[in-house]
Amino acid sequence: MSIDTACRYMLRPESTISGKAEKWFRLLTFDVWKRVFRSFCKYRKTSSFRVADVGCGPGFLLWSIEGLFPGAKLVAINHGEELLRIARSRCKKMTARREDASAIPLSSGYADAGRG
Repeated sequence: MSIDTACRYMLRPESTISGKAEKWFRLLTFDVWKRVFRSFCKYRKTSSFRVADVGCGPGFLLWSIEGLFPGAKLVAINHGEELLRIARSRCKKMTARREDASAIPLSSGYADAGRG
């Protein structure tokens, strides 16, 4: 992935029009995921759970989950190293794995929740 392509996935300054639009898009999109995870957590006895994001891209979803559920164990799986690097810069507590989605190296039942 070229530097120009990777820059598409970096956060834009919120002082710009594109940055404001991006912020609202993230807020609306991840609000749905927040509701799903909050609902999921209501039925669990612990707030500690594992999430695997297959095809994590630049890590926006895991970044959102990390902020809501600090005790969650997060695993990011993506084929591209550049996107994993960006995801790592956003989400400090996750484990990043560069893998092909057709051969995920996690055992069956590893994650309590996942997206892929």
